[in-house]
Amino acid sequence: MKEKLEFKILGFGLTILVIGVIFANMLVLVMVRHDINKLAEGRLKATARVVTKGVERTMLDAEPGLTKALVSDQRTVTGFESIEVFNHQGREAFKPDALKVEEVSLKRVASTGEFVVKERKSLMFYLPLKNLPSCQGCHNADLNVLGAVKVSVSLEDEYATITNFVVFLMAGSLISIIVLGVVFWQILRRFVISPMKTLETAAAKMAVGDMSFNTSIKTNDEIGRLDRSIKESLLSISGILRRVREISARISSTGDNVERDSSRVVEGTQLETEAVGNISSSV
Repeated sequence: MKEKLEFKILGFGLTILVIGVIFANMLVLVMVRHDINKLAEGRLKATARVVTKGVERTMLDAEPGLTKALVSDQRTVTGFESIEVFNHQGREAFKPDALKVEEVSLKRVASTGEFVVKERKSLMFYLPLKNLPSCQGCHNADLNVLGAVKVSVSLEDEYATITNFVVFLMAGSLISIIVLGVVFWQILRRFVISPMKTLETAAAKMAVGDMSFNTSIKTNDEIGRLDRSIKESLLSISGILRRVREISARISSTGDNVERDSSRVVEGTQLETEAVGNISSSV
């Protein structure tokens, strides 16, 4: 089975383009996700600080009812998965009988301060409620942190939107690659493959001794220069063959003359031999 140069070039080029498009789209996906995480993290921190300030002010006013109402109102804010306030034990604030669901996180808050937890499709931000001097009249002064505000947000919808956009972008890129591949194939056939096939046909004729071919390649690129070089080589070979024929004819003519002269010498020798024999007999 004959291998075709056009398919090799086209396949190699399309492979590089497809790999490049996939890599570029994956890079875009990673960068956009990183930017979304940064924006979401900024929103979380801003919201947590607003809630923290509100809680501190209402607690300083000794109005726990206002604090509960504030937290309940903040939970209705759209765009967030949850807004919660916990005491230093990890229990939900204002619920003494609540379970210690955030005990580990509150220990981390007490030791390191605020931090962000990144999960697969969500972010959580913990901001400590510090035991300020104004708060120590009602709370134990040995505590550095009275609790923490936890704000979490789901990024599932954003990630889904980004993924759909990247898939759409990749599909459009692949369709563009196919269209450009067809255009490139036609250009390749016109300017490279067709001239190469013409030279291939000419070389096949030269191999069987047929020198009467015409490639009709007029370009000045590598293929055009190759065509002219082949034609110049053919002219040189034709000149050499012509001189070889002339020399062969001369050699053949010289050989004939030598043969005739040799025949004459032989005949003369034979006559002389016969004459010597006759003389010898007479003597």
